[in-house]
Amino acid sequence: MSTEITKKLKLYKSLSLFFLITSVAVVTIFIVNVSKNKGQQQEGFVSMEEHNKLAEDFGIAHEILKLDQQLLANGDRQNILDKLESFASTIDDNNLNDVVKNRIAFTKNLIKAQKEDEFSQQDLQTELLNKSQIIDSLVNISDSLNTTLANYKKNTVRKTDSLIATSKKKEIQLSRKETVKVITFKNGSGNLIHYLGETEGDKAKGNGVGIWNTGSIYRGEWLNNKRHGKGEFTWSDGQKYSGDFIDDIRTGNGIYYWPSGERYEGEFLNNKRHGNGIFYDPDGNVKFNGEWKNDKFSAS
Repeated sequence: MSTEITKKLKLYKSLSLFFLITSVAVVTIFIVNVSKNKGQQQEGFVSMEEHNKLAEDFGIAHEILKLDQQLLANGDRQNILDKLESFASTIDDNNLNDVVKNRIAFTKNLIKAQKEDEFSQQDLQTELLNKSQIIDSLVNISDSLNTTLANYKKNTVRKTDSLIATSKKKEIQLSRKETVKVITFKNGSGNLIHYLGETEGDKAKGNGVGIWNTGSIYRGEWLNNKRHGKGEFTWSDGQKYSGDFIDDIRTGNGIYYWPSGERYEGEFLNNKRHGNGIFYDPDGNVKFNGEWKNDKFSAS
């Protein structure tokens, strides 16, 4: 692949990360607002039909987020395209349908970029414009949902003074019990992390997604703002680890992938290959199989 096409693919990847973060913001709005509307539904403020529609919209946005993450992780783009095309036929909402159509166009262009050696400057500018339109579509969906939810709250407040007092009391109780939040913190290395997921005491605990300021992404289990348990970490350069973490360190069993196609499956200790493991070449052939010490294969 030529140097020019490599640069352009990197640019597409950066754009993918950008609207992935935008997608995370949209999903956050869904989570928080849908959680609030659940509490309101219990008091008779929001109809079941309205609540179900919000839940359905959340599910759609969540699916879009997962497909964005697959694109960012250099997943099977043809498979992603097939899913998007199948998904588009089931969507009634015009705004969300436009988002999916834009993503279909974007994915097709990524596939085309892999097969061609050169893109003209005009084609690249067109793709950048398409990405801007996708982001604008997500912003419009977010604004529309915020407006709708604001109207629900306004209409509810107008019922009676008694209901207003009850609603405020419920909102306070729900906010105290709320576990799904968006927080920002620094890890032990000083990297800034934007986190969306379960929390306890304003710290990441449970399942969630963390986006590093370096462009890396982690999806999995957390404890005290650290990766702890099962999870998948993807670096901005395409390397990926899927497996066990203990106290923010790769320790236990896992799989490490390289952009070249090579991978290691086995045991880790203190972020290094250590213990029994197998190293595969890009064609899937076993290159090393046995004991590893301090990230090196032990021939003995």
